[in-house]
Amino acid sequence: MKLTKSNYYYDGRKYSHEELEKLFKQNQKGGKKNKDERVEETLKLVEGEKILDVGCAGGGISKELANLEFSVHTIDVLEESIKVAKEFANSPKITYEVRNILKQQFAEESFDGIIFLETIEHVENTVE
Repeated sequence: MKLTKSNYYYDGRKYSHEELEKLFKQNQKGGKKNKDERVEETLKLVEGEKILDVGCAGGGISKELANLEFSVHTIDVLEESIKVAKEFANSPKITYEVRNILKQQFAEESFDGIIFLETIEHVENTVE
């Protein structure tokens, strides 16, 4: 299923399909070396089969997990982020959902692991 549309709202900016595709390809080639190293280190820690990716943004880590044969449920509070993830990180091993984990929690033991990468800085009250 190809959702291609002319513009996306991603990471606080509007991008064309071509601009986003170029941005994601640059990131995959090490355009953001520190981020790639963090992702690589995080992927080494993932265990189990069913993984929840909280705050998926463009779905990059979900796609990496799916490529490693994990079953991934990816969520984001922004509908536009889910649209971007479906377009650029689409995989039969990934399910997508618009969901606020603070307001709609999952049942215990729904997942073997949870990825919460580059998300905490967007949480308004981390003490609750």
